[in-house]
Amino acid sequence: MIRTPLPTSSRNHRGFSMLEIMIAVALMAFCLIPVLLFNQRNLVEAGVTQEEIVARQLLINMCERFKHEDPAILARLEAQPDLIEGDDFITRIPESQKAFLNIQRLVDFEKNYHNNDGIHRVTFQVRWTSPRRKKERILSLSRLIHWHIS
Repeated sequence: MIRTPLPTSSRNHRGFSMLEIMIAVALMAFCLIPVLLFNQRNLVEAGVTQEEIVARQLLINMCERFKHEDPAILARLEAQPDLIEGDDFITRIPESQKAFLNIQRLVDFEKNYHNNDGIHRVTFQVRWTSPRRKKERILSLSRLIHWHIS
């Protein structure tokens, strides 16, 4: 049996040329880039939301813990913020989160708010630096306390 070569017109239709493959790959990459960027942005936002949830939980815990405290104690907490972390009834921040987010809890106490005797304002703050956003974030909550200091 003698083989005869195929005509040239049918030999050109056997596969894809390198140019066709390169164009197809470029189109697929062009279509997938927006999808990948969208997913990356969602992951970053999920991390930021998780940081805020932790900060809100710490803020609420601090408000609940110190809501009935003597104003003298609140003034001492303002002057010495390390006493907050040393309190036995406050939620502990895990060392990994404390180092990763650089979390701080602070108290700002204003005696006789707006010259009203016996009305004091206390502001609880949670500050942290997000590695994702590279800037300091602050959550705070203020309360007015009616307490006559003798």
